[in-house]
Amino acid sequence: MMRLVINGIPQDYEGTPELESLLKALEYGTESRGIAVAINNTVVPRRDISRVVLKDGDRIEIIEAVQGG
Repeated sequence: MMRLVINGIPQDYEGTPELESLLKALEYGTESRGIAVAINNTVVPRRDISRVVLKDGDRIEIIEAVQGG
């Protein structure tokens, strides 16, 4: 089990340690163009999301764009 900080909230995560798996578990569609992810204050390019392996203690910020008017 890993302890991650996701959007400022400490959480235990037991899933596969890939960023893509975490996003799916949190119900963010990785194909969606409306999200941006940073790990430990470093933005993760969309093309790299499937290759990022998470580590215990990582701080993950997920920003989701919403359309409004």
